[in-house]
Order: sequence, then structure tokens, then C-alpha cells
Amino acid sequence: MARADAKRPRELARGRRPGPPWRFLPALLLIAGAFVYFGLGLNRHFTLIAVARNQASLLAWAGRHTILAPFAYTALYAAVCALSVPSSAVLAFAGGVVFPVPLATLYSVIAVTLGDSIVFVSAEAAVSDAIPARLQSWLDKVPPGVPRNPKIYLLFVRILPLTPSWLGNLGAVALGIPLFDFIIITFIGVIPAHLMYATLGGGLGGLIAAGHVPSWADIFKLKLILPLAGLAVLTLIYGSYRSRKGGE
Repeated sequence: MARADAKRPRELARGRRPGPPWRFLPALLLIAGAFVYFGLGLNRHFTLIAVARNQASLLAWAGRHTILAPFAYTALYAAVCALSVPSSAVLAFAGGVVFPVPLATLYSVIAVTLGDSIVFVSAEAAVSDAIPARLQSWLDKVPPGVPRNPKIYLLFVRILPLTPSWLGNLGAVALGIPLFDFIIITFIGVIPAHLMYATLGGGLGGLIAAGHVPSWADIFKLKLILPLAGLAVLTLIYGSYRSRKGGE
């Protein structure tokens, strides 16, 4: 009996039993949706130039549908995030063009959280049984003083959105971050960047009204990225402090 009990942890360490085949369905639907998105050329409609050309129409439609417009914008943004296509940044700025900055920030933060959570749940259902337990073991081997809590790293990539969002989502799955924690960290972490996007979107509205077609050069400037980078680095410093104090 003792030998059987001794073997059991080793058997569990090899991984849980594979789940049913349908667990891959949500992830496959998202991948198929992304192919359809590009296959139909929908990406051509999510550009700064398209926002500039349709600003008057967007403002008029939002003005006529004051209740529907926020829900439509949030749903569209969440769907784009769930498909992990590179049009989400355009929607973030478009929100600032159409809505007041505080509301645009709120809508986009909710949308990103919903979309990324869909990716997280889909990926977790598909690959969690296949992820080796050793993927998180590296956190136990890092030197003292270096943050060991994977939530710190997720917060870092949320605050400083220089890596694709889908990569952060998959990394969170691989490191075993619980869904509730993922949602909270994502919601809080993306606020600074999306406040900046919405503010810049409001400024782009003025440029568009003046006849200037905006480009990404008007948006991504070093002086705008540095505050986000500083805030992201502060999260790592805090994580290091917690590690030195014996926390996570």
C-alpha cells in the first residue's frame, strides 16, 4: 500500500488525464474567426485613415443611438480582442474620437478585459492538460529579490503594451494564473494605456476636423511611452521588494 501511495504523486506529476476533444472547440473557433476576419479583408476597415474618413458618420450614429452605441462599441472591441487581430489599437483611439475620454476609457477597458478573458478561457481549456508542471518551476529557481509571483509579470505586460495581448494571455495560462486574478489584473493593468489612447483619440478628433489625416507617428512618441514604462518598472520593483521581504 505504501508503494502504491508513493507512486501516486509521480503519476499525478505527469499531468492530468486528457480532457474531451471538444475542449479544443473554443480555441479553434477563435482561430477560424481570425482567418475569416483577414479573408474578408475586414482589417482594411480598421485603420486610422478609415476613422478619419468616417468620423462625421461615427459621431452622428453615436449621437442618434446614445444607449446602443456604447454597447456596440464595447462588443465590437471585445470581439476584435478575442480574435487577437491587430486592429484593437485603432478601436481604442476611435473610442476617444467618438466618446468623452472617461467613457471611452471605461468602454475600452471593459472590452479588452472581456476579449482577453475569452482567449484565456479558450486557451486554458485547450492546453492546460498538456502544459508540463515544470513550466512554473523556473519561478522557484530565480535569484532572491527577483519577483517570483507570475501575477507581477502579467501586470507588467498589461501596463506596458509592447507585447501582443494574446502572448500575455497564453503566458498567464502557462503560469497557472487563476481566471479571477487574470480578470482583475487585466482590468486594472490596461487602464493607464487606454486612458492615454482615449486622450490621444480625442486629440486626433481635432486633427481630423482640421483636415489632417493622422498616422501612427502622431500617436506613438517616446514622451508618451516613457510614463507607461516607468509605471511598469515600478511594478517589478514592488515585486522585488515583496520577494526580499519574504512575500510572493
